[in-house]
Amino acid sequence: MKNKNISNEKMKIILEEISSPDGKYFGGVTAYLCAEFALALLEKLNFRIARKNDENSSFFLNSGKKASSLKEYSDYLASNDGDIFKKMFELPQEEKNIFLKNVIIEQNKFLNEILLLQEDIKKACSIIKGSVKEDYFMVDEILTSSYKNINTIIKFEEKKIK
Repeated sequence: MKNKNISNEKMKIILEEISSPDGKYFGGVTAYLCAEFALALLEKLNFRIARKNDENSSFFLNSGKKASSLKEYSDYLASNDGDIFKKMFELPQEEKNIFLKNVIIEQNKFLNEILLLQEDIKKACSIIKGSVKEDYFMVDEILTSSYKNINTIIKFEEKKIK
C-alpha cells in the first residue's frame, strides 16, 4: 500500500526546523502555527457553511473573513518570532523596552481577536448540526491552547522590560 503523506515541502521544512536540535523554530513559532492551522480550518468551515446556509450566510461569511485575516496575521507573527526573540537580547535596554512594548501591544491585539472569533464559534455551534460541529469544537480547543501559549510568550517578553 502506498504511503499517503499529506505533507508538502514547506510543511516538511517547518517540521524539521521545529524538531531539529539545531533548528531555528521554537515555541513561539509553534504556538502561532497551531493558531494558523486552526484559523485555516475555521475559514474553510465558515465559507462552506455560508454557501449552504441562506439564513445565516452573512454571519458565516463575515466570520470566515475574520478567520482569514487573523490567519494571515498569525503567519506574520510566526514569521517574525525569531527576529523578535533575537532583538530581545541584542538591543540596548531602553530600545528593547520600547520595542517589546510595541510587540506586546500587537500580540495582545491578536489575542483579543482570537477571543472575539471564539464568540463566533460559540454562535456557529448554536446554529449548525452534524459532524461539522465537532470540527468547530476542535478549532475552539486549538485556539484556546494557542491563546494560552501566546500569553506565555507575552509574559516572558514582559520580564525582559525593565
